[in-house]
Amino acid sequence: MADAAAPPVCHPLGYASLSRAAWLVGFVPALAACSSEPVPAASTDASLEGAAKPDACVPNCHWDCMGTGYRCMDGDVFSLARGAMKCCHPGDPPFTKHGEWCEGPTVHQCQTGCRQQPQDERYAACLDYLASIHWLAPDTKGLIRLLCHEGEPKHVLDPCASDEDCRPVETSVPGALRCDTATHRCIEYPRPAEPVDYGSHCGLALSGSGWVGSDFAKPGDTCKLCHVALDSASNCLAQACTMECLLDEDCPAGSVCVCGDGTQIQSPQHYCVKGTARTFPERTAWLSCASTDAGSTDAASD
Repeated sequence: MADAAAPPVCHPLGYASLSRAAWLVGFVPALAACSSEPVPAASTDASLEGAAKPDACVPNCHWDCMGTGYRCMDGDVFSLARGAMKCCHPGDPPFTKHGEWCEGPTVHQCQTGCRQQPQDERYAACLDYLASIHWLAPDTKGLIRLLCHEGEPKHVLDPCASDEDCRPVETSVPGALRCDTATHRCIEYPRPAEPVDYGSHCGLALSGSGWVGSDFAKPGDTCKLCHVALDSASNCLAQACTMECLLDEDCPAGSVCVCGDGTQIQSPQHYCVKGTARTFPERTAWLSCASTDAGSTDAASD
């Protein structure tokens, strides 16, 4: 038992796992910060690791939660909190239901528990975008489901009750899957055909194109959605008409679904790119410039 003049009991500096296998998307440090004020002896005999007094929080102590991302535990997907939170034991705020240092609100409840397989690297970047400090983006497209058991890759003849139960497809499936209502099994069908304007020039000029930091999707002049990137060597706006997607099977054969910046750093976009490259700058190889693209690079960064 510490005496009344002892410093407050604080957890050592700790970092949550960065492993995607732990379903943590992003960087989640939690730092203990404590005041120098004396703490009554009764409050110092409870460790944050072993709950001698599980209902006690440590006075004059807080966690500096710098969480970003989502984690799945016990079938619940929850965000990781940011800001100062009290140093408490599991079972007390901020630990709430799952005993996490910096647990935030539950954003999704899995139907069949958390994902058991390793994270699907095809969509890891998309989850990173949702989870990043930069975006703080809501899950408007159902990607959070990929952290659940029901979001694991599906095969031909897997059981199903709806088409959603057949998504995402496993990498060995060349097409898409839908649920056959007669057999309640996933059956294969072709991916969408390429739109007539797919890969063509969008009619956009570099001047006034908005922020071009890497690549992103925005409305085109000649098509609904345009994948654009600044080609510094040619001083032009490389571009191609594309289409929205959530998963690879939403794109034409020979294309993949990627996530990128929204215009003026808005919510992330999901769009198809021709080829197999998912990362910048390789995924911009299918974009092309036209003579009308030339303009000031200063205009593109306004």
